[in-house]
Amino acid sequence: MKSQKDIFNQAVSLFESGKFKDSLELFEKVTENSEIKNIAIYNSGICYYKIGKFDLSIKKLRVLENEKKFESKVCNYMGLAHYR
Repeated sequence: MKSQKDIFNQAVSLFESGKFKDSLELFEKVTENSEIKNIAIYNSGICYYKIGKFDLSIKKLRVLENEKKFESKVCNYMGLAHYR
């Protein structure tokens, strides 16, 4: 059985290859490890944006609105998604 970290790393690899739907499916499975969970949530939001599902992108990114580490990135993509 793959660890959360292994699933996350595979999702990142797919994301970097432009396979956003495939990476999204794996990012959605990262739910346990709090260290990487927020990064997976953020990347899921970006995947939704990249595949044109702007409402889902906003919904996913909104989870991280108050996280200082993601604040500027989240605001940027939420603004882009609202603009679409």
